Amino acid sequence: EIIKKITEYSDIRAFAKVRTLNAKTLRLSTRSSLLTGGWAGEGETGLTSNSTYGREELVAKKLTVSSAITVEELQDATPNMIREIYSDVLEAFQELEGLAFVSGDGSKKPEGFMYNPDVTSINSGSAALLTFDSLIKVTGQLKKGYNPIYGFNRRTLADIRTMKDLAGAYIWQAGNLAAGVPNSLAGTSYAIFEDMPDIGAGLYPVIYGDFYKGYLIGDRAGLSVVRDEVTLKKEGKVEFTFMKRLDAQVVLHEAFKK
Repeated sequence: EIIKKITEYSDIRAFAKVRTLNAKTLRLSTRSSLLTGGWAGEGETGLTSNSTYGREELVAKKLTVSSAITVEELQDATPNMIREIYSDVLEAFQELEGLAFVSGDGSKKPEGFMYNPDVTSINSGSAALLTFDSLIKVTGQLKKGYNPIYGFNRRTLADIRTMKDLAGAYIWQAGNLAAGVPNSLAGTSYAIFEDMPDIGAGLYPVIYGDFYKGYLIGDRAGLSVVRDEVTLKKEGKVEFTFMKRLDAQVVLHEAFKK
């Protein structure tokens, strides 16, 4: 047994739309604006209008790492070290993916929903605090038809769980996990994304949005590995190189509010 610390990561994949990329680039058509209709009287000419369209692109980025191990360790270690290396790489990649999905700048990595400049925000009304009123007001910012959840880190959740309404009731509500009813915040589900900012001045610790409609993850290829027994042979080492190709970005910014 190897004693390991917990690795926390933001599991955005559980909520976003995930697609397989059949090529390096996936091009998606988007409707930028809806055509304008109008009323017309009998015999009058009606309006002529067209919807406008744009494009979003996902371009596969590369997530990679190389790990070398001595031949002696491969042969003599009590734990199966190849299995341990694979497990550690998957854990590290989950951590890196989650961080990029939240706050990545799109340069050699996916674009995070917190980084996208078109995702707008509301203020809590307090310079450095999260308020009960702002958590309720943000629910009125998305159009009817979206299926939003709250997203924040565990430290923000701990702060939220201390909040009460005017009647003295906690706004955090315990669900019944055994019956499939999740914990909720003022009747709305939430998810823990550890890479979200903490509560603080000038920060946005809460995201409220419909991740399935608004955020797209594209996987070009699953985890691949190259086992190299030649390059480091004089050192008595075997090197494993792992690679995964994917991209992600906001495809519908109005589905989110910070």
